[in-house]
Amino acid sequence: MLKLGFLVVLAFMGYWIDHNICVEGFGVNWGTMATHMLEPKIVVQMLKDNGINKVKLFDADKSTMNALAGTDIEVMVAIPNDQLLTMTDYDRAKDWVRRNVTRYNFKNGVNIKYVAVGNEPFLTAYNNSFLNLTFPALRNIQNALNEAGVGDSIKATVPLNADVYFSPESNPVPSAGRFRTDIAELMTQIVEFMSKNQAPFTVNIYPFLSLYANEHFPIDFAFFDGTPSPVLDNGVEYTNVFDANFDTLYSALKAVGYGNMAILVGEVGWPTDGDKNANLNNAYRFYKGLFAKLASNRGTPLRPGYIEVYLFGLIDEDAKSIAPGNFERHWGIFRYDGQPKFPMDISGQGQDKHLVGAKNVQYLRNRWCMLNPNATDLSKLANNIDYACTFSDCTSLGYGSSCNNLDAIGNASYAFNMYYQVQNQLDLSCDFEGLAMVTNRNLSQGTCNFIIQTDSSTLPAELQRLLNTIRELDERSQGIINQTRQQTNYCLGLASQSQGSRKYNYDDDEAFEKLRKEIEGNQDNALSLCTEKVLLARQAHDIIDSHIKRLDEDLTNFAEDLKQEGKLPADEPPILPPLPLVLKTEKRKAPYVTPQSKKFEYRDWDWDRERDRDYDLMPPPGSHKKDFASPVDVDQPIDPNEPTYCVCHQVSFGDMIACDNENCQGGEWFHYTCVGLTPETRFKGKWYCPTCRQLPH
Repeated sequence: MLKLGFLVVLAFMGYWIDHNICVEGFGVNWGTMATHMLEPKIVVQMLKDNGINKVKLFDADKSTMNALAGTDIEVMVAIPNDQLLTMTDYDRAKDWVRRNVTRYNFKNGVNIKYVAVGNEPFLTAYNNSFLNLTFPALRNIQNALNEAGVGDSIKATVPLNADVYFSPESNPVPSAGRFRTDIAELMTQIVEFMSKNQAPFTVNIYPFLSLYANEHFPIDFAFFDGTPSPVLDNGVEYTNVFDANFDTLYSALKAVGYGNMAILVGEVGWPTDGDKNANLNNAYRFYKGLFAKLASNRGTPLRPGYIEVYLFGLIDEDAKSIAPGNFERHWGIFRYDGQPKFPMDISGQGQDKHLVGAKNVQYLRNRWCMLNPNATDLSKLANNIDYACTFSDCTSLGYGSSCNNLDAIGNASYAFNMYYQVQNQLDLSCDFEGLAMVTNRNLSQGTCNFIIQTDSSTLPAELQRLLNTIRELDERSQGIINQTRQQTNYCLGLASQSQGSRKYNYDDDEAFEKLRKEIEGNQDNALSLCTEKVLLARQAHDIIDSHIKRLDEDLTNFAEDLKQEGKLPADEPPILPPLPLVLKTEKRKAPYVTPQSKKFEYRDWDWDRERDRDYDLMPPPGSHKKDFASPVDVDQPIDPNEPTYCVCHQVSFGDMIACDNENCQGGEWFHYTCVGLTPETRFKGKWYCPTCRQLPH
């Protein structure tokens, strides 16, 4: 019995070790451009469950960093491209390092290994926007790390796209690799600086994009299992584009004297949807070959040995830009909800198995939105589908994608459902001018998945992320303001000196002009940050507003269920009484609400009004001329032109309350005594006058 128990323990230990083993040097990119993000602690647990001990971020979000604290997972934090200009100021760079690196440098803190300065800043599509910013920012960040005493263990690097190097058309082989002509000198300076500080060269290599961009590209060359037409280079045979691309970079580094520099692959992966070649089978084939290659430690023909690689990406991101292609939202090895897409052999030893999915993920109700089969007027169907896809993710409907085989009804239902899920299944978001309806039937068919979105339990995390970003923007704004104040004082000093001196100093004039331009630039930056804060605040408002609406609907539905079960009288008033039927002359257009049919127009609630607030009593028009400390003297002459209010049709006096019907015909403002109120019992929330209460609901 003891022997059997010992064998069981050994078997369990063997399973546990095997289950968590993964290739050395394997990490993942954790992007967060999604409408419904998983909580950071759930994602971190998923990383740990799968033995993934390296992660590359695209920012330094506090909630993410806090979740990573104490895990010993190696982390690459990042500075987005739009912050590169700020990092060209050394004091600002030091402040960034203090807030995002050294603050986590303590026992059981975050194991930060790299700082990514920008992301592919030299892409030709950027039209040189970051050409003169990247190297100064890189230099300042690394120097700030050195000054903070962490430069020996934390290195600054620049993730670059493979388009920064090339092989000439006259000799298109890896050994002829050189840096792009227009940035060759700059690249040499960057490489020299990173090498001096023992930082790696970070490159993003995408075999899929080679296939996507060239219809004549040999498909087998994008994978690792051989090709009938290898590329020959001075006796060296290349059977896949990854090796050829990597060695082209090696040759470019060697050409400028840094052939021994460490190379880190910051992004490599294969999307699973959004294109004819982006599917589960191709992704499985690609990763199977990649992990086998990494496990063998054979490297590439010109650079044998270990390669550090970060997969792109971890989780699908349904809010990414699709300008490069519909596949952009489908790079994850996990679905939007943290569940694995296909078996993966992350050991590289032929052990295919599904990864461990995210745990404790909450989902919305089992409800879908579909095209209403009883809809008769389909003339507006195309516009409504376009609307739904504008504010949700319909990339799976594209040519060659997972939902490409749906019929017209299926296409409409898919678009409507994606919008419905993004809007957290609000009933009003499944109307589309009477063309849609809610169903409890799963509409998925074949390879096309009609999703149920994750639940709003992530609301605090989403809000916290927004608030953290707003707080960071505030700090950056304050830094710009302080810098501008110093520059302004200096300019005023120059002007004062010029006025007190008889000699005209051209140097002062040039310095003044230079500072003036810098101040103008700072003002533009500050304005940009303010605009970004406003947009984030609106986003936070929309999130809260959406959840309030859903709570209202849930309360109403709950009350209806209780009535049907006989637990509430049928005539029990609703928990939240509906607003009276009021025709408004102008309605606020909400950017995230589906077009509504006429039958719902009476429910155009004014969500901008605060709820359950003890409203301050607002004096009616013209009341600023009155003293309400005592009742009006009825014998006092009254201006015949002064407006009258209330059911008594008298002028304003004393304490009054306004009707919340914007088109109130009953008197607009009402004396407390006329409607049975006192200052002690004044109404909290919305209040309607006796006349408006009689309007049909």
